[in-house]
Amino acid sequence: MKVPVTMQLDDATVFIVKTIQENPSVKNPETVAGDSKLVGEDAILDSAGLLELLLELEELAEEKFDTTFEWENDSAFSSKRSVFRTPTTLAEFFIAQVSK
Repeated sequence: MKVPVTMQLDDATVFIVKTIQENPSVKNPETVAGDSKLVGEDAILDSAGLLELLLELEELAEEKFDTTFEWENDSAFSSKRSVFRTPTTLAEFFIAQVSK
């Protein structure tokens, strides 16, 4: 019998923040927090860094949750509604995806 695996919002946010901090293109990784900007002006990641982060989340979803992480979204990069606004909003979206 397969035991369902769950992840709390705080755990997902910490995973995302640590993954961002490990990205060599991030300046001042110690300042990355759950409310840091992922897209737009003053974003902490460039487009390649964001893509790397999303691929890490895809891998986590497959390995830990035996599911896929569908991050393509019509409003994904909208500055006001984007799930990519901050590590916390991305973590919320990730949790919703892998909890289905």
